[in-house]
Amino acid sequence: MTTIQLPTIGISGQPVSRPCDVCGKTFHSKNAAAAQAMLAGKLRVCDKCRRAGARTQLPYSEYLKTEWWQQRRAKALARAEHRCQVCNSDKRLEIHHRTYERLGHERDADLIALCHDCHTLFHGDGRLPY
Repeated sequence: MTTIQLPTIGISGQPVSRPCDVCGKTFHSKNAAAAQAMLAGKLRVCDKCRRAGARTQLPYSEYLKTEWWQQRRAKALARAEHRCQVCNSDKRLEIHHRTYERLGHERDADLIALCHDCHTLFHGDGRLPY
């Protein structure tokens, strides 16, 4: 499996560049929203390939492997003081998306730290018994 590094911005305001996952040609962000999408791993193909029907977003499982997500995850854990926000456990912590609406550019309120047990309970029937 090939590992793809997400692009970074060296100086604020400069366009982001990356190779297209389909044709390999370098393409550049056209505006701030496109730059953000590229950094989040949501925009991975050039306009020509996108118009030809190429996929423009990472699968969720791949998104969770990106440096961008690892930074968001670390920030959410720090905000929760490395404790489950339901039972206060500090064991086997996971970050739960309260919504997937802004996947790739999540707000702080979109993410909650849960221990594995609380996360499993929540996904079992959508409720926690506390």
